[in-house]
Amino acid sequence: MKLTHVFAAISLVIGTTSSQMVFSQTETVSTQHQSTTTVFSGSLGYLEVRRFIAQHTKLGNDNAPPSFSVTVTHSVSDTSIQTDDVPGPPVPLPETGNSGDTITISSCGGGMQQSWTFIYDTNAGSGANGWVLESYSVKGHVKACTTGN
Repeated sequence: MKLTHVFAAISLVIGTTSSQMVFSQTETVSTQHQSTTTVFSGSLGYLEVRRFIAQHTKLGNDNAPPSFSVTVTHSVSDTSIQTDDVPGPPVPLPETGNSGDTITISSCGGGMQQSWTFIYDTNAGSGANGWVLESYSVKGHVKACTTGN
């Protein structure tokens, strides 16, 4: 009988210790904040987007579309950050970011549909200002643009 009590006591101690270990672990929570807007030809935001494309690519955008759709995604890895700490509207475009943040710019007009995606790389040289072109796509002879571009 005493042996049963010893095993029960040992099981209780092991169970308590292992449950404390499970609950004492911490996890990093990561969320993303995404902002999207459309800027139209003739606006200050439109000129900012064209400048950003010219500064961070060798591709340019010579067809002068009627608008750009701009989406900026910020990665936030700390749940204690207030929503006020997350950058606001996508234009003006952010000069810096967190590793993994993205900027996607798309346009459609003049028979061409284009899309640029930039990712923020903390290891990029100062000339790139951290924003590096990750992908570019172009389609010619587009008859109709999708909504938003």
